[in-house]
Amino acid sequence: MTNSTSSRIVLCASLAAVLTATGFIGAPRAATPEWAAPHAAPAHPTRRRATAHDVEVRIAELRARLQITAGQEAQWSAVAQAMRDNAHAIRGLAEMRARNQRTMTALDDLRSYEQLAEAHADGTKKLLPRFEALYDNMSDAQKKTADTVFARFDRPGGPKRHVS
Repeated sequence: MTNSTSSRIVLCASLAAVLTATGFIGAPRAATPEWAAPHAAPAHPTRRRATAHDVEVRIAELRARLQITAGQEAQWSAVAQAMRDNAHAIRGLAEMRARNQRTMTALDDLRSYEQLAEAHADGTKKLLPRFEALYDNMSDAQKKTADTVFARFDRPGGPKRHVS
């Protein structure tokens, strides 16, 4: 195995763990095949994927917490649309992954994680300049709130960092 391939596998596995922890994708399949316990409950818990409604709720909560003003509405609208677009892309890939889960080979599984990781990275690249334009137009109090919200990842059960 080349160093590049090894690094790619480690990156995919790491990103898969992050995506699973943040709720973007479901938990990985269990090591025990389903046929080994045909009458038992599923070997892995099903994780509810974020719906379009969930994304809209998240956008509304974030807008309220950041206290977006009328003068910031144009920048906020761009941020909100990037969030919608990102969620739509991730949701589509996660649904495709779920449909194909039982027939995936190990390579298919890694490629699927890679697609999700790339979609997440692409979405972040699209969100960043839009959020930066909004952030640059925020008051100091709004910036402090944004710094706190983003430092905590603001996800239930998500990692917390101390912000000074």
